[in-house]
Amino acid sequence: MKRIFVVCCLFWLGIQAASAAVAFPDSLFTEHKTGPHFVFNFDTRYTLFGNDPARISGLKAGLEWRSRFRTGLGFYTLSTPLKTKLPVTSPDQTAIEALVKFRYAAVYGEYVLLKNKRWETSVPMQLGFGSTLNVYKDAAGNVQRTTKVPLWLIEPSISGHYKVFPWAGIGAGAGYRQMLTHANRESGRLNGPIYYLKVKLFTGELYRLVKSKYCHTTAE
Repeated sequence: MKRIFVVCCLFWLGIQAASAAVAFPDSLFTEHKTGPHFVFNFDTRYTLFGNDPARISGLKAGLEWRSRFRTGLGFYTLSTPLKTKLPVTSPDQTAIEALVKFRYAAVYGEYVLLKNKRWETSVPMQLGFGSTLNVYKDAAGNVQRTTKVPLWLIEPSISGHYKVFPWAGIGAGAGYRQMLTHANRESGRLNGPIYYLKVKLFTGELYRLVKSKYCHTTAE
């Protein structure tokens, strides 16, 4: 637990030190002095469970202040069929194959380090609570579920995107998922890197583009 705390502290201190050491000119950082506004994203990410690649599908919604800080809630679920084997209780017992189920809700905060008309770089941090269980079939073919194991986790990462058009862009990010509880072997297996590539649609810009092109009125 101490090691996790130290790693997270060093991560954030390094980001803040880098931010403070570089004085971004106005052309590299654009801050809008507006009130908070609603933000919503589909947040699909890829990860490794042990050596097995997997996809975690999610969505998150929250508020953004001054184009600098975002916070809100997210919900994620494992969408890749991930197989495991249940532990045997005797030497002559055959191991049972099962599917891993993993889902969690998260509180997130995101600080924007750099932003201009084309680029944005930010450091998201998520604290999540969820559960994992295994689903399998018994000898009679009936679907069974193991007891849910509660989990706490933390996910520091770094993210960025580039606007190809004012209304659309491409982005990428990487980080690490660390369980704060290790109730069993399966929960320890859930530690791993996270990474994602994404296409972003900026709905506000798209709305303004469509409105200016098709919804303007012609003076008579």
